[in-house]
Amino acid sequence: MEQTQRSELPFFDLFSRVRAAGIMLTREDYSDLLNALKAQFGMDLDNPDDVRAQEQQFIRLAKFIWTRSAAEEALFEQAWAESKQFILRQIALEAGKGANEIATAQDVLNAQNNAPKPLPVEPPKLETPNSNLKALDEELENEEREIPLPVIDPDKETPPYKPLKRWFKLDPDCYDLTLRQMYQGWRKLDRPTKTGLTDIIDLPQTIQDIARTGMFLQAAYLPELKNTTKLLILADSQGSMLPFHGLSEQIILAAKKEGGLQSVAHYFFLNYPEKNLYTNAAQTEFITQKKAFEDSLIGQNPAILIISDAGATRGRFNPKRIAATNLFINFLQQHCTRRIVWLNPMPQSRWEGNSAQYIAEDVSMFEASADGFRAAINKLK
Repeated sequence: MEQTQRSELPFFDLFSRVRAAGIMLTREDYSDLLNALKAQFGMDLDNPDDVRAQEQQFIRLAKFIWTRSAAEEALFEQAWAESKQFILRQIALEAGKGANEIATAQDVLNAQNNAPKPLPVEPPKLETPNSNLKALDEELENEEREIPLPVIDPDKETPPYKPLKRWFKLDPDCYDLTLRQMYQGWRKLDRPTKTGLTDIIDLPQTIQDIARTGMFLQAAYLPELKNTTKLLILADSQGSMLPFHGLSEQIILAAKKEGGLQSVAHYFFLNYPEKNLYTNAAQTEFITQKKAFEDSLIGQNPAILIISDAGATRGRFNPKRIAATNLFINFLQQHCTRRIVWLNPMPQSRWEGNSAQYIAEDVSMFEASADGFRAAINKLK
């Protein structure tokens, strides 16, 4: 009974084979993979029907979560190959073939058509019975494994321990846009507005008043000027934009820290803004688009910066993405502001022939380089 319950857990066969291969995984590692799949993290949303592409995306995601070195990646690939053969044999049995036969492409296709929710389109649900997870916990806690100890040379100095990093982040200095250039650019986005008077006497104006009236009535004071620019940054933060998360993060940080702007709001989206915008880059918390715009946009003529590759990274033409993005841009232009620019981390030479080329026809799009950032700031002014 216990074996039957465990078999209902998604990818439990793969999890067991990876552990048997020598990679020490815990229940948390197993849950991390399921949570990532549920959130469609790293999935190819532009082409959900390409099973081979989705398989490669899954392998890349599982390696990212479960492995720590090249040796462990090799062990994972071997375990995946064995688990895949096991799945194909199960499909062959369901198709009425022999126990030693492997399912054909047509068998796999038939199994996918009969399945209620294929994996590439809809990730597996995490609502598993508590008894299943309890059985998994007991198996992991009771398992005894012999781990060979490393041979240490007593005469050799041992380097300090450094924990392995499970997440990666590109160095912002690798981009053709430095943090200093971001600071300088945001400071130029200045719309000074008189908000009152300072306590500094305007001597030339005071002298002119005396000359005009023939007597000294009161001193004139210099006006107080404040930058009343409101900025909204919308950043694509998942899928093909994952390598550029550091760039988006630095642009937002520079605007908030050194921009001198009246207010800076930022939200995240996936591929194109929909009815909900996310308040964090991991896209686990969201706010409705209506609420976000009421707070910082409607009737206030803000400056809007959109950061996304617009599909240029993968070089694909996606009519749905183009139509949805153009609809969103038209909404902003009609109800919020026409001060909208788009910053694309991919060079302009990569825009041609894909979604980015057509999106750039409706909005001012610039490269995420030093020259492109300056041109975008000048456009917002």
